[in-house]
Amino acid sequence: MSRPGVWLQPGHLSCFRGCLVIALTAWAAAEVGAQERRFHVGLAGSHATNNEASADNRQSGFGGSLTARFGAERWGVEAELNVRSLSPSEDETLEDLSIRGGALRGHYGVWRDLDVEVGLESRTIDPELAAQDVAGLLVGLRYEVPFASIASMRIRGAAIPLTWFNGGGDSGIGVAVGLAARIRPTAGRWGLFGEYDFRRLDRSVQGIDVPIQFESVRLGVELGF
Repeated sequence: MSRPGVWLQPGHLSCFRGCLVIALTAWAAAEVGAQERRFHVGLAGSHATNNEASADNRQSGFGGSLTARFGAERWGVEAELNVRSLSPSEDETLEDLSIRGGALRGHYGVWRDLDVEVGLESRTIDPELAAQDVAGLLVGLRYEVPFASIASMRIRGAAIPLTWFNGGGDSGIGVAVGLAARIRPTAGRWGLFGEYDFRRLDRSVQGIDVPIQFESVRLGVELGF
């Protein structure tokens, strides 16, 4: 029987407004290296599913994402803001809900295309307690391989050692997995990207298991500067 995991943060959205501030500052630095476009902004459509407590307790729906990333020779920063509207998939007694969230991640190269990555992810739910507001710290690795001058693929895996819930409870170490691909069809300023992310937390409240699981798929376009 499947059980759920996470994606993260309670009302810390003000933290993520700072994500774009950081990325925009990086844009100015990117202009110094004019031979390579190091700052990118993107807009994507997304589909997401959220499970809490059991596989039948599922909501799914669509939304949009705004992304920004900056990469230097060995390090980089990524930020994203997401808005999604979800409806019950099976149990009609569940509420419709909206999820607003964001993420800020930094990575540093340690060996060839392998990077260490640390990030903060969060989400808030409306109406409150229709699902959990969750925030978490992620620590892991990412491996990005360029296939050619116009394409790359990335895989990331992380542990989630610290989490916060607005409804209380705690969890052990959560798991996060992600896959992504990017392509620039004309090797120019614009490109296409696709991403899949999975989060799982085995939350418990007063000895009762109420795990949380979140999945999302995004397809979008980005511009390099």
